[in-house]
Amino acid sequence: MQVGVSTWYPADVTSGLDADVAAFLARLTTPPTTDRASLYNTLILSLKSAGVWSKLDALYIFAAADSQAAGLNLVNSNFTCTPFSSPTFTPDRGYAGDGSTSYVDTNYDTGDSANIKLQRNSATLGVYANTSTAAADVRECGSRNFAATTFGSTSGMSFRSAATNTDTTVTTFANSVAMSATSRSNVSNHDTYRNGVFVETLTRTSVVLSLSHLLVGCFNNNGVPSQFSSRRVACVFAGSSMTSGELLAAYNAIHTYLVAVGGD
Repeated sequence: MQVGVSTWYPADVTSGLDADVAAFLARLTTPPTTDRASLYNTLILSLKSAGVWSKLDALYIFAAADSQAAGLNLVNSNFTCTPFSSPTFTPDRGYAGDGSTSYVDTNYDTGDSANIKLQRNSATLGVYANTSTAAADVRECGSRNFAATTFGSTSGMSFRSAATNTDTTVTTFANSVAMSATSRSNVSNHDTYRNGVFVETLTRTSVVLSLSHLLVGCFNNNGVPSQFSSRRVACVFAGSSMTSGELLAAYNAIHTYLVAVGGD
């Protein structure tokens, strides 16, 4: 008889969770705690209940326990992120560039219309920044086709939505800490939102999309990273057009997760 020898098996934190949550957690290099798994489960179930999840191509929760988890797309195994020039990752807070060279490539091509839900006239892009820096001509995330800034040079939010130029809201804000989103559902204009609340409709005719990866921490100017931001990004998402109710639900679900980990 052996004495003092025992076998311990870690708990299966995926037990009883939504199938999409379990699939995501299975891709994590370091198994999540039960509490973390529960937070992801609540987030995804909330997005499903609101009709948001089915419209998403990509959802990145950069405010994760480690950089490997931060770089994964929660929606599916496509579009895993690649950091360039060492952006700073802070656990439970997110990624921040240095304002000059560092960024994250999501490997999500906003012009690949045949294989993604985001389209020329049905598109949503959102970014959640959780640090405040002075207004400047920077982009928290952007491809050639789509871009988002929570606090631009005029203290308004700036967006590019299936267009060749950037539109800035007339409405101004006190700082850059917010979730900013744009949703286009027609050829003529796109709606803008801050923390899930409608702000303005910006008039800008859509154009044919070009192949272009969505970058975080800068803007993808025809393959050349530019307009670098040093603001820390906690979350980025993209997909087809969303309603005002869906974007409010998206904000509430993401914000609930961030508050729980201290990343808001």
